[in-house]
Amino acid sequence: MNIHSLEDLDIQYNNLSHLKLTAGCFPQLHTLRLSYNKIPPSHLVELGHLRRLQCLEIASNDLCTLPSSLNHLNQLTELNLSSNNFSSDSVLVNPNQLFESLGTIPQLRKLNLSRNKLTAFHSDSLPRDNSDGSAFGLLEELNLSFNCIELEESLFYCPAQLPNLKMLVITGNPFSITGTESNYQVLGSLMR
Repeated sequence: MNIHSLEDLDIQYNNLSHLKLTAGCFPQLHTLRLSYNKIPPSHLVELGHLRRLQCLEIASNDLCTLPSSLNHLNQLTELNLSSNNFSSDSVLVNPNQLFESLGTIPQLRKLNLSRNKLTAFHSDSLPRDNSDGSAFGLLEELNLSFNCIELEESLFYCPAQLPNLKMLVITGNPFSITGTESNYQVLGSLMR
């Protein structure tokens, strides 16, 4: 096998605790599955060497933060960060910075943040008028299922400021379990 023509690499469940990549490595790689390892956030900058990377799965890596900018992932369209340790109640990490970092991925279309401990789509550091799509400008699918979202107001930024959003998954959050019909009507009216 010619490793230079490799397009899809699955190295899940390998107890990896670091990444070290060099410029030009895996020149054709477009899909990388790193889930169920122990990759620290600081090593995610190494992924910038994968110039064609479009799909990254890095679920269940005990991540609680991300580098301040992910704009080096300039071809990435799909990102799975489910089942990590992102929390709205963290005393170490400001959740607004997490969403600000994610908003720097220029081509991102699908984002999976399910099964974390988020209480909102944290938009305090994002533009209030995002009509130019500067943050999450191409995002079409957002999965926030099985988090800790109790108030539908914590999601209002999504339909109001994400111009291309077509799918918002909120299954398994406290408000979707105990919410009243009026809660769904408010969110539903914003999604139209």
